[in-house]
Amino acid sequence: MNKHRAARILAEVTVCTDTEAARRFGVTTQSIGGWRKRMKTDAELADLYVHYLALLDGRWRRELEDVAIQAARDLRDLQVRTHALVMGVLDHPEEHLDEHGQPPTAQDRVRLAQGAMAELRQTLEKSAELLTHYAAIVAEPGDRGVTDTTGADGPPQTGGATSADRSSAIN
Repeated sequence: MNKHRAARILAEVTVCTDTEAARRFGVTTQSIGGWRKRMKTDAELADLYVHYLALLDGRWRRELEDVAIQAARDLRDLQVRTHALVMGVLDHPEEHLDEHGQPPTAQDRVRLAQGAMAELRQTLEKSAELLTHYAAIVAEPGDRGVTDTTGADGPPQTGGATSADRSSAIN
């Protein structure tokens, strides 16, 4: 058994099912279950699991951060485009003809602008809620006391995990 491979697969199983991981890595679900049981008595495997879990957690956080940054940029772009649309409807009604080819009345222009601004406000509120949730996730301690000590030969053979880490990894 390659302990590094087993630990890496067990770490991946925290974000997918045993069946998905078995298919992805070309192993059986029985192997995954066996490795999980073996972690209860094999400190080295448990340490490696915690190490790979920390690496996976760091990768996940970086990916989430990239998505959040792009979402913030997209929201700002949406805000600018909505403002331009509202100003265009208000200032240049002849460019926003209705189905009969007529420019909107002043009352229609105000209603269109208010609707666009209300939709933008709702989108920004929901986005602020999501970004607040994201910030809370990123602020959670993710390293569980494990540092990335990967060298040219991979992670250390032993060490890095506390008994509490091993205990939570097994259960």
